[in-house]
Amino acid sequence: MEFHQIKYFLAVTREGNFSKAAAACNVSQPSITRAIRKLEHELGGILFDRRPGGAYLTQLGRSLLPRLETVHNELERALFDAEGINKRKSQLIRVGLMCTIGPRHFVELVDTIQRRVADIDLRIEEGRAGHMLDRLIADEIDVAIACHPKFPEELASRHLFAERYCVAFAAGHRFEKLAEVPFQELLAERYLERLHCEFDDYYSAHFGDEPFDLDVRFSSEREDWVQAMLVAGLGVAIVPEFLPVTDGVLMRPLRDPVMIREVHLLTVRGRPYAPVVEAFMRAAAGIRWRSAVRTEV
Repeated sequence: MEFHQIKYFLAVTREGNFSKAAAACNVSQPSITRAIRKLEHELGGILFDRRPGGAYLTQLGRSLLPRLETVHNELERALFDAEGINKRKSQLIRVGLMCTIGPRHFVELVDTIQRRVADIDLRIEEGRAGHMLDRLIADEIDVAIACHPKFPEELASRHLFAERYCVAFAAGHRFEKLAEVPFQELLAERYLERLHCEFDDYYSAHFGDEPFDLDVRFSSEREDWVQAMLVAGLGVAIVPEFLPVTDGVLMRPLRDPVMIREVHLLTVRGRPYAPVVEAFMRAAAGIRWRSAVRTEV
């Protein structure tokens, strides 16, 4: 039994005539006749008593009418719901954002894509860089915004902006008098380790396995906890230049070495995308990211 057979059955019942039912369904009368005959064969009995004055339901037809009406209505509702879901899905974009990237850079991007795509459903998921890249490759997100010394070969990248690594500390710390902080100066400080930070990856990419021995006193994945420790003067931390910081936290660029991370928009090579994803990528390419780079110390 097929949906169009039920539809034609209900049309003949409603119109009381095969010709009128065909016109109402915008098909030929032979199409209606073939569909009803096939349905009768499948059900094992005659559904309509065909007379010169019209078509009238038989006892079998009358008994099946309520059930076929229910089936038809449920199928119509399912089709309607599916259309709505597919429409919403076509406007959905899943963006993986590395958790150490602050929101200040992306306000313009979000505003731009919302103006270009009506009813966009923009979903941002945060996590560590490696986790976001794994989710992108697994097709669990559509695009990723992240930085890493080296990306997997299956990913295509578009450079967005670059930022230096800085040393963060409390107001009144001796580093406040410096324009830049040499890395060696950190060895004499209590260090607060940000476990989500990818600084170690960049350091290893530059210097291989050359060790550095920081006096780690506190480690956490939570930025708010680390920054609370910074404000309290309990240590210093290495942070990216544009990381949002709470009042009372100051920053100076790191030097010897100068460490820079480059933030990229990432997609999977060769993977087809919905128009909304293409629109997001074009919007990102059109943003003047460099204009947001902070120059003061």
